[in-house]
Amino acid sequence: RMMCTGPARIGRVVARTGTADGTPLETIDHGLSHWGPRPSATAVRWSEASSGAAHLVDEDPYTAWTAPTNHDAFVTLDLGGYFPVTELDILVPFGADGTSGEAVGASPRNVRLQKAAAADGAWENVHVWSLTGTNATTGWQSFSGFSGYSRFWRLYVEDNFGGETISVR
Repeated sequence: RMMCTGPARIGRVVARTGTADGTPLETIDHGLSHWGPRPSATAVRWSEASSGAAHLVDEDPYTAWTAPTNHDAFVTLDLGGYFPVTELDILVPFGADGTSGEAVGASPRNVRLQKAAAADGAWENVHVWSLTGTNATTGWQSFSGFSGYSRFWRLYVEDNFGGETISVR
């Protein structure tokens, strides 16, 4: 979920305004009040053969984006306007025991959040991280300590935990 100009939801990617040190930026509300969802965010590009990219912004925790590979998969989101992003939350869809019906190991492991001036533009890393520890394969994962400003954002998954697919809800 993404949040811009306060807790405005855009699917399950969260981008919060402000600077990396937590200092709030002056808020200019372009009709995107934090009291309601921003329907203008869309998934505009995704890696070959992946399915359900639009599910990252559909507000439904039971749908997922899935790529039929264990490495180098991505989804590009268009926020519908230029916004600063200072935090990212992703929902990793399953437990390590595979009881949810999704493949064990499909959780993203090494991930990049990237920005560009256009949906097919030159991508710049804003934040790079690895999911580790006991919660790396299930539930909400939060990442902060960075700051970027753009309209187009890409979630790029370098690899997973050894499964045949990559999946993010």
